[in-house]
Amino acid sequence: MRTRSNLTSLVVFGLIAGCGLTQSAKDAATSEMAALEESKPSDSTGATASVALLFASTFGTPSEGGLMLDEPVAAQDSAASGTSIEINDKFSLSYAKFNIAKIRMKAERDQKEEEKTLEKSEIADEKTAVSTLDRLVGDLSSSSTNLLDPPSGQPQPPLPPNGQRAKKEAERSKVKEKLEDLKGREKERLEKGQKQDKSTKFVGPYVYDAVLKRIEGDAPKVDLVDGSYKRVEFQMLRNFGAPEADPLLGHVFAMKGNFTKNDGQKIPVEIEWSVALNFRIAGEKGASVKTGEDNSLIVDFNIGKWFEGIDLDTALIDAEGTMYINRTNNSEIMKKLLKNMKIHSGFGKDKNKDGKLDTDERAGQGQETSDAEPSA
Repeated sequence: MRTRSNLTSLVVFGLIAGCGLTQSAKDAATSEMAALEESKPSDSTGATASVALLFASTFGTPSEGGLMLDEPVAAQDSAASGTSIEINDKFSLSYAKFNIAKIRMKAERDQKEEEKTLEKSEIADEKTAVSTLDRLVGDLSSSSTNLLDPPSGQPQPPLPPNGQRAKKEAERSKVKEKLEDLKGREKERLEKGQKQDKSTKFVGPYVYDAVLKRIEGDAPKVDLVDGSYKRVEFQMLRNFGAPEADPLLGHVFAMKGNFTKNDGQKIPVEIEWSVALNFRIAGEKGASVKTGEDNSLIVDFNIGKWFEGIDLDTALIDAEGTMYINRTNNSEIMKKLLKNMKIHSGFGKDKNKDGKLDTDERAGQGQETSDAEPSA
């Protein structure tokens, strides 16, 4: 049985750019100076209180679609359950999972320079790992300045709209071959990040099924000093713990669904991303943590708005009849999707204890800032 002490989650990001950190940034990120102290509110009395950080997915208005965390979690997959969520009159999702890593609680609304340096270092580490795996499967797209632009930064002809299924299977095969090593690397990455930033309170990874609105894995409540918290941050990393048949394996997030074209034809859609994403949700007032109260904080992602302004009728379709959206296929659509995912999020205190973020409970909004990296 899951209780309100369980963490529940979802996802995502702006635009990742740059080919790496400068040497000075690398040195700063790996030095003791990068170890950040715990963020404490200026209005704190010094007393501690128990806090549960919850996540909810919204498919309509902000007051709809919340997750009731006292419901039991069945061991089933969203696709296997036959559940489908309508995003609009042409597009529905039957599968949507996100791999949540560490979650930070901050009293300040804005990031400090050392926090930005640490964040860039984390993304650079993940890009290096992705580039290594790409070379094994013959995909060098991550060597470009921008992961969503062609290699060398020059205009390139689009990839042939066929063979994508075979390519995906080759990638999965390479992941499976190196699974134990990859799991160890991700564990080391999380432990390193926790040491670098003492504001990291929840350390995953936790897999969030946004269709079933259920979390896989446990997360305890944490004790925080009382006061106002104005920023919630979390990172999503690649998943190497999912079952071998799960589409999430090897990816940060994966979604599957169906799109109905203007001519009535139904097209299967597969969306996936494999480079670390940082989320930053902030507000001026923030959410208060008080002793003797239920301090459940909710992070909400309005999935209903993620596909606004995206015309899937313009997407290229594989020769086998599938619409792939990722780094190398329909990358302009992916770029818009990532931006929407990042800004259509919010956080606040669950004052009425209903497991969802109502409009009057919203204390912060997703930030549009990108995971940009300076050139070498």
